[in-house]
Amino acid sequence: MGIAMKPCFLQWVFFVCVAVLGAGQMLSACGNKGPLVLPGEESAPIGSVSNPQPPVQTPSEVKQAD
Repeated sequence: MGIAMKPCFLQWVFFVCVAVLGAGQMLSACGNKGPLVLPGEESAPIGSVSNPQPPVQTPSEVKQAD
C-alpha cells in the first residue's frame, strides 16, 4: 500500500478555482437573452424580413408565361 499524501494548500486553491469557474460557466448557459426557445418552434428570428420577396423567375419560365 502506498503512503497517502496530505493535499497541499495550492491543490485546494486549484480545486476551489475550478469549482467556481465551472459553476460560473454552467450558470451563464449559452448567453442568449430573453426566453428560451426550442429549435422546433416556428417563430421568426429577430431581424427577419416580414415580407419576403417573390421568387425570381428564370428566363425559361418567362418565355413559357408569354
